Order: sequence, then C-alpha cells, then structure tokens
Amino acid sequence: MPSKSRAVPLALSLSVLIVFAIRLLWALPLLPETVASHFDGAGRPNGHQSKTAFAVLCMAFSSGLFAVFALLSSSLHHIPSSLLNLPNREYWLTPERRRAALERMGVYLDWFAFATLLVLVGASELALEANLARAPLDDSAFWTLLGCYIAFTVVWTVLLLGAFAIPKKLT
Repeated sequence: MPSKSRAVPLALSLSVLIVFAIRLLWALPLLPETVASHFDGAGRPNGHQSKTAFAVLCMAFSSGLFAVFALLSSSLHHIPSSLLNLPNREYWLTPERRRAALERMGVYLDWFAFATLLVLVGASELALEANLARAPLDDSAFWTLLGCYIAFTVVWTVLLLGAFAIPKKLT
C-alpha cells in the first residue's frame, strides 16, 4: 500500500485514466472509421489508423505508462543500492537513511509519472478533438502543453536535487 504522500499523485493519475477512458468511449462512435493518429509540427495529419486501433493504443500507452511508473516507484525498496542512481547516493542510501530516501524518491517518481500522463493524455485529447472536428491538430495548444511539461520537468529536477542535497549542518 502506498504511503499517504504517494496516494495523491497515484489517485490523480488513476482519475485521469478513468476520465480519459470514458472520454474515448463517448467519442468512439462519433469518429470517422479512419482517424489521423500522427501529426507534423504544424498540426497536419501524416499518419492514420482505424478509430478502434487509435482508442486502444491511446489507452494502452496511457495505462502502460501508469503501470510502469507505479511498479517502479513501488519496487524501489527491492532494487539493490548499486543499481539506484540519485543525487548524493552515498549519503542517502546508507542503511539508516535508505528507507526514507527511497520513499521520497517514490513520491518524486509518482509526480513525474502524473505529469507525463497528463502530457500523453493531453496530446491524445488534442488528436481526438482534431478528428472529431475533421480539422488539423491545434499545434499552439500542443506546443503550450509541451512547454508546460518542460517547465514542470525543470522545476521537478531542481526540487529533486534540493530534496537529495546533503543537509547543510553536515557539510
């Protein structure tokens, strides 16, 4: 069972998956038989597939991403320290700090997974909207989504490095 601090990003991720699945099921009958599934940088379609394959792949990638990250963050305690890479690893992976450090790392992974899931579902939603409207993908929305994800990743990285800095009283 995840800790209370991990429960929030996991619950949010699961909620996003459920809402997205409902959205796909609602939209499926409204889509043309063949949908645009890949777009160039300007939002023009350059790849197509059946609407069923599109929906299945969207859910498979989203659910798979969630499952891989959840499994990874849940199994950190079972991974040998020699295979773990985190800032100041020699300090944080000593026997007396390892458990708390890996719990903290799990929380960071869960939040990163949530943000990544939002980007994946967001891009899928943009493709879905383009197909429903029979129009090009909204490339400005896509680039905004991608920019937000990059900004999140920068902030996440800075916070992660700060969380795993060696406490000042020891340096």
